[in-house]
Amino acid sequence: MFLRLIKEQRGGEDVPAEVSFKSPDGHKASYRFMSGDVADEQIKVPLFKGVEWDVVITPTEENMKDLSYFNNVLGSFEPVFTAKTDGGDLLFYIGSGATDRATVPFASGVSGSLTGSLSWPLVETLAILKLATKADDCTMSFSSKGALKIELGTELAKYEYILPARTR
Repeated sequence: MFLRLIKEQRGGEDVPAEVSFKSPDGHKASYRFMSGDVADEQIKVPLFKGVEWDVVITPTEENMKDLSYFNNVLGSFEPVFTAKTDGGDLLFYIGSGATDRATVPFASGVSGSLTGSLSWPLVETLAILKLATKADDCTMSFSSKGALKIELGTELAKYEYILPARTR
């Protein structure tokens, strides 16, 4: 395998611009690097102005196992979950069809309420929650305005993920 790094002048300095690969069998491939300015422009993240959180909970390991289990069962058909409160319970709904659906009791004794049909991505939420097994604390905050915030804290850092809702 032959490897060649091509550099260019950008902003007055030599920076890697392309990597070329060539095998003895004649296979060729190139990868062109994007400049930092172009990457920053394409990855613009809108400014989150904040919302009031209607329901704030601390998920348990059992909650996360239950959600993961139902994702394994229904996740290939249903990529989102809907969060609603019923009395003092926070319920997650996966699936909306006549046959394939699940209700996952996620927390009890919650204050506040969630209404409407706001849904959040199930796989991404689970991926973030799986980090909580390594964290000292984790909270999930839901807003009826369409946001889910998951905060994780460790000895070294605090992480905050905000996921926008999808309307069904």
